[in-house]
Order: sequence, then C-alpha cells, then structure tokens
Amino acid sequence: MKRMGFRFFPAALIALGCVLGTASVNAEIIGFDDFDGGKYGWNYNPSTGARSETSAEWMGTVKIENGKLVTQGDTPMICFHPTEQNDAAFQSKGMVIASVEYTVLGDTSKWSGLSWYDFGSERHFLGMPGGSNGHFGIASGMISSTPVVQGQTYTLIALNDYVSGKKAVWAFEEGTTPTIFDVRSPLAENATTTNWTTRIRLASGADTKTTWDNLTAATAFSDVFDYSPIKGLTKHYPFLSDSFCNYTDGKISGQLMNGQIPYGYRPLTAFSGNAEIVSGGLEYDGWNQNPGMLKVAGNTTQIKFDYGVFEELGLSAENSNRIGGEGVDGTLYYGWLMQDSDSQWIGGPELFLGSREVLGIGSVNQSNQLSLFCYDQNGKQSTLALKDGADTLDENTHLFIAKIEFNADGLDDLTVFVDPDLSLSEAEQSDSVVSTMQGDFTFDGLTWRNGRTTFYDEFRMGLSWGSLTNHQVPEPSTFALLLGGVFTLGFLRRRTGRKA
Repeated sequence: MKRMGFRFFPAALIALGCVLGTASVNAEIIGFDDFDGGKYGWNYNPSTGARSETSAEWMGTVKIENGKLVTQGDTPMICFHPTEQNDAAFQSKGMVIASVEYTVLGDTSKWSGLSWYDFGSERHFLGMPGGSNGHFGIASGMISSTPVVQGQTYTLIALNDYVSGKKAVWAFEEGTTPTIFDVRSPLAENATTTNWTTRIRLASGADTKTTWDNLTAATAFSDVFDYSPIKGLTKHYPFLSDSFCNYTDGKISGQLMNGQIPYGYRPLTAFSGNAEIVSGGLEYDGWNQNPGMLKVAGNTTQIKFDYGVFEELGLSAENSNRIGGEGVDGTLYYGWLMQDSDSQWIGGPELFLGSREVLGIGSVNQSNQLSLFCYDQNGKQSTLALKDGADTLDENTHLFIAKIEFNADGLDDLTVFVDPDLSLSEAEQSDSVVSTMQGDFTFDGLTWRNGRTTFYDEFRMGLSWGSLTNHQVPEPSTFALLLGGVFTLGFLRRRTGRKA
C-alpha cells in the first residue's frame, strides 16, 4: 500500500532559527543543517542547556552536490558545541538523537553510516556497517534483516540513550509513513552507552557514495518524530502494554520496562524490588497473547512512568511530573490479569504519588476478598468490596479494569470492573461486576505487591474500553487506513510551538 511521504519543512526551520537565537536551558534542538544554506544551532551545551554566541562548523572534507552532503571515502564531522570542551558533552545522562535523509548510491556491500564520537574517538556506528552484507544495523552490535536498497532514500534515525543504556537505529523508506509499531521496534539496538558524546560524523567508504540531507540533532525523540497523532491509535489499541514476556527470567529488579510503549517514552526508572519473571502466563477470554508473567511473592516491584506520553494524551499537566492532578480533565483505563489464592496482606497493583499510597486494587489486608483501598492526602484509608462483596480470591485468573475520570476542579471518579464479559461493551456490563468510588487518584508510579504469592500478567493502559479489550492487534496497513494519512512525521510540531 502506498502511503503518504514525509519531509521537513523550511518554514519550520526559519522558526527554529528564531527560537535558537534566544533559546533557554529547556531548548532541545542541538542543531540542523539542510546543506543548502539552512544551518542552525550547533552551539548547545548538554551540561547546562545554554547556547553560545558562535556555532560549530563542519570539520574534514565537506562536499555539497545539489543541496546535499556527499561522502565517498570522506568523514565530515560536526560538534554539538563550538568548544567541544568537557562540559559540552553528553556524559552518562540524557539522550542524543539524530535524524537524516540517507541515500546510498554506491556499493552496498561496503559501509556507510552515522557515528557518535567521544571527542576524537568513534564510539558507535549506525547505518550500514561493514560486514553487514548491505543491511541496516549497528557495528559490533545487531544487524537487522532489512537490506539497504541502492538509490532508495531513507530517513535514518540514530539514538544514543544514556537513560536506558541503549543505542538504536531506525530506517524509514521515503514515501511511507511509519506506524507506531515501527517506532516501538527499532531495526537494531544494543546495550552499553558509557562513553561521552560530543559530535556526529557522516561517512561512507570510497566505493560507497552516499548523500545526506536535512540533518537534525536533538535531545528528545519527539523532536525528530511527532507523537501528537498517537491519539488516533488509542481508540483501537492501548498506548502502553506489557505482557512480561520480553525480560530475562528471574529477578526483574534493574530491568527496564520493555513492553509496547512508544520509543522515546520510557519508564523514568528501571524496575526495583525483588519480584521475578517466570514462564507460563495467565489467560482470560483471549486477553493474554504471550508467555511470561510477573511473580510477586512476599515482596514488591515498582516502576515510575515517563510523563511525556501522558502529557501528550492530556492526562498530565505540562511539566507536572504526575498523572492527573490539578488542571487535568481526562479518562484513563488500565487493566491486568491477576491470580492470588492466598493473600494474607495487600495484593494488587497500587498507584503511588512519591512515597504516598494512592490506590490499590485486588485484595485488602487479610480478608482474601476482592476489594480496593485508597488514601486521601491526609493518609485516611477507605476500602470497598468489589463484585457485590460476594467473591474471594481463588485459583482462578481474574481480570480487573480500572477507569479513572480525572476532574480538574474536584474529586476524581473511579470505576472498577472485575471479571467483565468481554463480549459486551462497557455500558452493557452487569452491575454485579462494577464498583465505584471518588477520591484524588493523582499518581506518578505503580507498585505490584503482595504478602504471599501473586501472579500478574497483561498490564495495559489506554484511553478507552475498546483499546484494552480488543485482542486482535491491527496490522500496520490497517492503522494507515484508520488514520487516513494523519499519522505523519512532523518537524518540531509540538515542542517548538511551546518554545516559540
């Protein structure tokens, strides 16, 4: 299926030049070059966010043909900051990401790609490494199954992420629109990014003529990829989903959440606590699709979320670092599978705000009853039996779906569904499976917990009932039809609008 293409727009670049001229420490664009007279930035200090009055210039042999940089045995480089001093480097924190239009015109059996440099030393090479047999990948890392087609223009995105300890590469063909699936799954990624990063090199072998255009370097993934149309997906699919199947078996502490979540948005911290990943999986009326589950046995495991995706979806106020709260009107659904036959304490996922308990759903204390508990800002606890108070935890797998309606000027509304009939809509559910409560459910993290042994699986977050309960994930081509061409790459659509 032919889909809408994408490119960066000169008008946005003119606006960018104005923004960089008076940028604050919050500016996230390092620099841009269209190799046809449009060059901005390259005066950014990653340590302070400050801008110098002068800009870095390209080093090495720079050949320009028809408004594009050309390399053929050449190794032009550009620094993020004109001084390239120690404090003008990325040093074990933050993210640096680059996007460039990339066309290999020469021999695809050789090498061509973008490198991240630690002062004068090459550290990471992404693109078409030597020895890759003409495929996209990372040197000394993973090689993808995607071949580089001679003469085909790609948008190459290269990531060096100190937060998650990953480097990754994506390549999108010109004339196609990437889907959310493409962004969640980079073509190749590899661990360990411990070196400093100070400059970018664009290069290719003597036999591999390559052209480069519209290079953008930034400190946020959303500055090279526009995520605002993610809302078009949320009617059909959760924006966050974790089947606990892509982890190393055993203790989950220290492992980053790697379920389906748009790349560039990620947990602020790795899992902590002593829970573990085990084989097998829970199932409820087709809800589960993958092996692997989380086992919590007399301990807990916690995670905090990246607020960016919640802010994008209207569930977090700008720069509030919390989900819900003052000024937020919006609805969040989240659901999970749970099996707990002998809860002698508190079982279930619990929302936290900092160190304060907010809302736990599953079982309360030693009742073994399906129930929830919440705390107000003064620490007062309220509890509520679920499903008419008739059911207790047993050997069966139970499905919980929680719906929080955040109210900007008052208490939030909570609705909890326990073992709903997934053949029915939300409105058609029996009263016997529905419980409601009001409170302040603002949160910033989540803890899976229990005093004995509980298994959790298939955790999902979405904006609608259908986004959680649709089991058949649409193919990317279906999404393209659903979105009608809206889901396209844009240049600084959201971020620069704020800064301007």
